[in-house]
Amino acid sequence: TPTPTITWYKGGREITSAEYNLNVKDGFLTLRSAQDSDASIYSCLIENVAGRVEGRIRVDIGSERF
Repeated sequence: TPTPTITWYKGGREITSAEYNLNVKDGFLTLRSAQDSDASIYSCLIENVAGRVEGRIRVDIGSERF
């Protein structure tokens, strides 16, 4: 099986680990010290030569509702 490329997005914008204090490893996304500003729609795009698949999740934190 070809190794996939995994890309995470927050609100349609690609996530970088340093920018959002996120840990993206082995396809898992971990919010560390989550804050209200982390509330959003997150999506994960997984693709390789065989195809692509995308999943989305809504994250609400504390008093913020997205």
